[in-house]
Amino acid sequence: MRFLQRFTVLLLLFAASFVQADDRIISRAYVDDPSSQMSLADAQRATAKPFTGVLSRGFTASATWLQLSIAGDPGARRGDTWVVRIRPTYLDDLELHDPLDTSGRVRKAGDHVEWHDAEIKSLSHGFVIPASAKPREIWIRLSTTSSSFIHVQVMTTEDFQHARLLQEMVYGLMLGVLLLFFLWAVLHWAHWRETMMAMFSITQLTAIIYAMTLVGYNRVLFGDLLSAMTIDTLSNVVFCGYVVVSSIFHYFFLREFQPARWLLRLIPLLAVAVFGIVFVLIMSGEVRLAMRINMMSVTLLPFLVLATAISCTVGKTATEDAQPPISKRALILFYVLVSSVLVVATSHALGLFDAPELNLHLYLIHGILTGAVLVTLLQVRALRNEASRNLAMLRAQTSAQQVEIERQKTQLQSRFMEMLAHELKTSLSVLHMVFGTPQPTGEMISHARGTLQSINDLIDRCLLVEKFEDDQIISHYEYFRIDELVEETLHKSADPARFAVYHEERITIKTDRQLLKSVVSNLLDNALKYSPPGSMIQLRVRQAMQGGLRGCEISVENEVALRAGVAVFPDEEQLFKKYYRADGARRHSGSGLGLYLVANFMRLLGGAVRYERQELSVKFTVWLPN
Repeated sequence: MRFLQRFTVLLLLFAASFVQADDRIISRAYVDDPSSQMSLADAQRATAKPFTGVLSRGFTASATWLQLSIAGDPGARRGDTWVVRIRPTYLDDLELHDPLDTSGRVRKAGDHVEWHDAEIKSLSHGFVIPASAKPREIWIRLSTTSSSFIHVQVMTTEDFQHARLLQEMVYGLMLGVLLLFFLWAVLHWAHWRETMMAMFSITQLTAIIYAMTLVGYNRVLFGDLLSAMTIDTLSNVVFCGYVVVSSIFHYFFLREFQPARWLLRLIPLLAVAVFGIVFVLIMSGEVRLAMRINMMSVTLLPFLVLATAISCTVGKTATEDAQPPISKRALILFYVLVSSVLVVATSHALGLFDAPELNLHLYLIHGILTGAVLVTLLQVRALRNEASRNLAMLRAQTSAQQVEIERQKTQLQSRFMEMLAHELKTSLSVLHMVFGTPQPTGEMISHARGTLQSINDLIDRCLLVEKFEDDQIISHYEYFRIDELVEETLHKSADPARFAVYHEERITIKTDRQLLKSVVSNLLDNALKYSPPGSMIQLRVRQAMQGGLRGCEISVENEVALRAGVAVFPDEEQLFKKYYRADGARRHSGSGLGLYLVANFMRLLGGAVRYERQELSVKFTVWLPN
């Protein structure tokens, strides 16, 4: 919305530049000079055709004599001057004939006149003439290889200075807008390195050069460095080059809308072919023919581009991620607007009908309007492309995560099968040995029963893990005494005599009895397996505060086995992960699921588990809120 407001203000300023002070010309007429040999006297004797405003005669080879009647100013004093302001700046040769000029010299202006010889050094051509109290006629002879499209005003010096400042300000603002479009495109291209943005950057840079050339900045900037004819030749090349650059951009822009291929390819081919022809003609001196052909291509190319836009099919075939920034209807409307502006501008330049003063600036208005719309469309396109890239990255990340999950799942399954095969093979070997003995001893029978209990425990833990991971564990909270649960669990352990139990006080707690019993059982079993045979294990139950909450704490501390006189400790980062078993644990029966269940059951009960490494021992502590 802000952009539209600023753009509206700019157009209002531009329109304000047309509102000039009183123009002293009261009537206008012209005489056609087909031979370009008529003298002033011949022109004065010929029959003049009246016109108003801007005279448009197209690319005629004839010279044109303008008869301008100027109103007198009764208040004019000796030494007062007026300014004859002539636009546009691409007119070649202008001659002024003023009855009050008694110097006898031929006074010339136009872009074939050297900058240092120009009477008026501004973005317009012109002459300075004496003011007069009585009306008079002045004559201006025009001869040009460009379009004979001319607008003349006569105004006071003060009015001319005001008009010149306003014109320079508005042109400066418009060039500033084009520069902003160019910088925006360059920044987007530098960020994304897209061909579309590169072409738009080149097009906008060419548009800036074209606009500066069209309004006369080329003479201001290079008039002291280059000859007038060199500047004029370069200007003609710029006018023709802008057409081919714009056409190539529209080729890339429309390509994303999936138009008919033969129409799309015809756009750059025709533009390049025309540019090649007109460039050769300019270099060979046939400038008028070259500029006429170029202007005709400017008239016809928009219709080709519009036909290409009508043939687009992207709305029917594009996926959701590849939708264009605008609909096909909006695309066609945009090119109808662009084509209309260009057709009106070129029709006047070709001399098909007279033009209002606004037509002097239609090409600039077209450049600003087209740039503004394209910046908006390309910004929407850039946002959509960024969203598509983010979506693609998200999908890639999701796919990578899914692959990683599947890899981890496969790895876990492999580890599970490895663990299960090892435990079952070991247990079956023991049972095969015991039951293969003709007369097994009581100790062997007891060992076989322990092996069967280990298999049963393994199955129970696997089932518990499956239930936990499938969210099938339902907690049943009840009040019970911790010391009684610990004694009961201790009594069912493999070697109760190895535990030194310390109860600081009798504690009653409300939690899930079975889950806590599984936690304590796994801690006791873990301590028995991974401590040196015959060593004592410390089991403590006490009240403890954690995070400002009162709770119950159960700790199990056991010595660690020595290997070559060095204590062997488990990996703290892997300790509570599924199927992890410390180095040297293979000599014991186990699933690697005990501490995994302890950690997750405590989390389920709202408690916590902590591992502490001592000098020659390890300590596991679980805490539950009371």
